[in-house]
Amino acid sequence: MLRQQTDREGIPQEPPRLEVIIEFPPGSFLKRISTEQMYVVPPFPCSFNYGSIEKLVGLEGDLLDVVAPGARLGRGTRETVQGLGATGMTDRGRYNGKLICSHHQVG
Repeated sequence: MLRQQTDREGIPQEPPRLEVIIEFPPGSFLKRISTEQMYVVPPFPCSFNYGSIEKLVGLEGDLLDVVAPGARLGRGTRETVQGLGATGMTDRGRYNGKLICSHHQVG
């Protein structure tokens, strides 16, 4: 479970609000990267909304990735959501961070 962030005095803080663009809706097999090249993600479709934040670049040099659980959003949908957490993986030898975002607090 995620803990609520607090400031130095222990006062609860709201999660940051971020504008994301959905690139890869649930059920999709094709993903467009920020350069608009297309490639297949086999062998099964994505189970969540996957996109990016256009104003932030990740350590691998591409736009910062976002995972947004919830109702299916169409490709190209822009949403303002709360940044609730982060995860990452190593992709081609480089760290590839992913923000977990939602309209609703988790937990």
